[in-house]
Amino acid sequence: MKLNGLGSAIQTAEVQPHGPDWLVRASTELDLLCRTLGSALSAAEHFGSTAVPGLVAKPTIDLITAAALWPWPEQLHERLRTVGFHFYKAPNPRWRIYLKAWEGRQRGFHLHIVEEDSSHWKEHLLFRDHLRRHPADAAAYGQLKLELVAAYPDQLGRYQAGKAELVRGIMGRAEAEARE
Repeated sequence: MKLNGLGSAIQTAEVQPHGPDWLVRASTELDLLCRTLGSALSAAEHFGSTAVPGLVAKPTIDLITAAALWPWPEQLHERLRTVGFHFYKAPNPRWRIYLKAWEGRQRGFHLHIVEEDSSHWKEHLLFRDHLRRHPADAAAYGQLKLELVAAYPDQLGRYQAGKAELVRGIMGRAEAEARE
C-alpha cells in the first residue's frame, strides 16, 4: 500500500481486462441483496464498466438498487451489515453508498441505494445500456481509461476527472437515442 506524505493510503487508478466472473458475481450479489432487503427494494441492477462485457474496468463491481422506501430507513443498515455491506457515505439526501470487500479489496463491491426513479438510477443504466449497444463508444471509453491509468496511476481523482468529457459526449448520444 502506498502512503502519501500524511500517512494516508493513496487511492490508485487501476483497470483490468473484463473479468469472466464479474457478471456472475454481480448476479449472485444482487440475488443476496434482494433476499436480504425484500420489499424495501423495487429494483436492483449491475452497472458500471464491469457490467459491459469486454470493457476494461476497475475490479470493483457496481450495483445499484432502487429503494421502495425513501428516505432510506436507517434500520436497514444492520441488514446490509449481516451480508457484508458497510455504510460508506451519503453524497446527497437521495443516495447512499455501501462497500463490501471481495478478494482482499475493501472496495470489491460498491452498492448504490437510490430513490426509485431518481435521475441517478436512470442515468447510470442509460450509460451502461448505451455502452452495451455501441461497441465503438465502449472501445473509446476503454481506451481512454487505459491512457488515464498510465498517465495518473496514483491519482484516482485525476483518472476520474479525465473521463468526464467523454462520458458527457456518450451520455449526450445515449439521451438523444432514448428520445428517438
